[in-house]
Amino acid sequence: MVDDGSTDGTDELVRAWLKEGEFDIRLFYLENAGKMMAHNKAVEEAKGLLFMCLDSDDYLCSERVVEDCLKFWEDNVHSDKEQDDICGFIAYKS
Repeated sequence: MVDDGSTDGTDELVRAWLKEGEFDIRLFYLENAGKMMAHNKAVEEAKGLLFMCLDSDDYLCSERVVEDCLKFWEDNVHSDKEQDDICGFIAYKS
């Protein structure tokens, strides 16, 4: 997670999540560098295979969003068939 100089209490919220220990979060700070710099920092520091970008005014509309994304990925990319034409996918508002 990259906090680009927010003043909305993001750091306190993330620290609370870290104390709960339910999932691993790495938090990086930038000082008002802008969205693209924050995004690039997140990509640079990411350690997983998949990457999701959410801005402060975004939200996941369902508890199953991540599960559904992973299922799509497994069904369409990590299968026995050779496939190199999917590099990402976008979900639209309904």
